[in-house]
Amino acid sequence: MLKLKLKSLLLALLTSVLLILSFPPFGWGFLAFIAFLPLGLAVRDMTPKGAFGYAYVSGFAFFIGLLHWIVFDPVERWVAPLLYLGVLLIAGYLGLFLAAYAGLTRFLSGRGKFPAWLAGPFLFTALEFLRSLGWTGFPWGTLGYTQSKALLFVQFAEATGVWGVTFLVMGVNHLILETIAAGNAKRRTAFLSGLLALVLLPIAYGLGVLSRPQAPSQTIRIALIQGNIFQDEKWQNPDYSLKVFTEMSREALKEEPDLVVWPETAVPCFLTSEWSCRKSVEDIVTGLGTHLLTGAEDWEPLERKGLAYYNAAFLFAPDGALLGRYHKKHLVPFGESIPFKEKVPFLRNVRFGEADWSVGILASPLLHPKTALAVLICFESIFPDEVRRQVKSGAGIIVNITNDSWFGKTGAAQQHAQMAVFRAIENRTAIARCANSGVSMFVDPFGRTSKVTNIFVRAALVGDLPLRSQTTFYTKHGDLFAWGTLCLSLLGLLTTVFCPWGKRK
Repeated sequence: MLKLKLKSLLLALLTSVLLILSFPPFGWGFLAFIAFLPLGLAVRDMTPKGAFGYAYVSGFAFFIGLLHWIVFDPVERWVAPLLYLGVLLIAGYLGLFLAAYAGLTRFLSGRGKFPAWLAGPFLFTALEFLRSLGWTGFPWGTLGYTQSKALLFVQFAEATGVWGVTFLVMGVNHLILETIAAGNAKRRTAFLSGLLALVLLPIAYGLGVLSRPQAPSQTIRIALIQGNIFQDEKWQNPDYSLKVFTEMSREALKEEPDLVVWPETAVPCFLTSEWSCRKSVEDIVTGLGTHLLTGAEDWEPLERKGLAYYNAAFLFAPDGALLGRYHKKHLVPFGESIPFKEKVPFLRNVRFGEADWSVGILASPLLHPKTALAVLICFESIFPDEVRRQVKSGAGIIVNITNDSWFGKTGAAQQHAQMAVFRAIENRTAIARCANSGVSMFVDPFGRTSKVTNIFVRAALVGDLPLRSQTTFYTKHGDLFAWGTLCLSLLGLLTTVFCPWGKRK
């Protein structure tokens, strides 16, 4: 019995390893199609409770490996133990979703008429979707993102979002498992046929999409300035930061861009209230003679008392006039905003090295003469529905500014950039992604990346991006597919609980 438990544990941990290897910095996305086979073999004949336990170990180990970069170098040294604790707590929380998938799949397949190969993909997708919802939602590590380079396979995300890709990858895992375990040739042939259809149909759709004529009717030329300014340099010597970005921008002007983009908080001051800094930026923009979008800080007085501070983006005209600003709305929990700090006094004194921002009140798109810009600041790019709402409001292009230097030379920056590919496909809208320390890049409406930078280098990229010329099903209707998997999962569970049919033969 002990040997069997050890074997199941090792199989569960093998799933963790395969999943970690599927994401950057390794990026071996093909492994995602078989990553759940070891866990499936381990829990195939277990009770729901047993499946829950082994899957929880698997999920916990996976998220520790994926999110190890959360332990960065904090400003206050005493915070470091809290960061280690934070990784354990986050992994412990996220692991519950994988555990729930395994336990509920075993419950449905054991008591109802819903076999695991049918119930599993619905439950897994529904639970992945659930963990993305709300202001504390955290969809990092969503299974579909492993296929960001398999562009032939993922073009149908223009209808389903990334959730459809998650569903198919998990479906492939289940059908491979059933093909292996099939007791007779007839069942094996049936599962193999379903497996081939699940792989070939998306590829056929992708071939059809990518083979269409794609000459854009309108384009915008954008320069991305990756300054690679370290945190201490930026805040201790603001003039140095501005000098670096200005000189790099002047060099990029040789290619006559319509818009120059600087990354998140590239200007280390409150642009609307610090006159000397504002004047410096206006002079820089006037000297460049082109539109500039830059990240900076902003603040506004509250109605009652005090001030609200914002992580913001500002769009300047060539004459230095401010055309618009955007306040970041989706903040990083415990990084950019401390939840429950008003009710828990101790939390007011915790500093992780980042500012304590307020939820934004000013929305994009920001209006450039050529098109409207859907502006995303850092973390906001990982939330599909929030991005598509900005696109639906009239944006012709997506501009994502970020600063991923906090997490050093880990996989964090690459994992973050990987998700932007799906925002382009879902909305058929090109993306200009400008990071302080990488990854900066251009993404076309079909997810093809170009001029991708390495991390922790200085780079100025100039590229022509097509303006949005269509509105996808996903842009119009949002996460209908994901909600559908959630509703069908609930229906299956309710049917099994209240209308038991006994064990399947």
